[in-house]
Amino acid sequence: MVESTRLYFTSNSHHGSNYNTSPELLSVVDAPRYFISSDGSKHNHPDIELLRAIVDRQASFTRTLYFNYSTKESREIKEFQTATGATFVVEENATGWITITKESSC
Repeated sequence: MVESTRLYFTSNSHHGSNYNTSPELLSVVDAPRYFISSDGSKHNHPDIELLRAIVDRQASFTRTLYFNYSTKESREIKEFQTATGATFVVEENATGWITITKESSC
């Protein structure tokens, strides 16, 4: 049996594709923050089935899904009611979550 791991955050593979994140992976990896990078214009990513699978798992914390764009799926998941009672928040147009700076020399 694989032990589960809680991360600080995770980014979903292939823009939130349901075919690249398995139920087995979700059973061993969890995080309070998920970053989904896709504008939904190609391949209809992210997949709503994956978003539901992410948020509808019991947890002792609230998950936040950060989308860099507002998509049909990000708007749909906002209205989703989990069967497990898990809580989650959806942040759309979240583009200020990373800053790249130049390191100074030592």
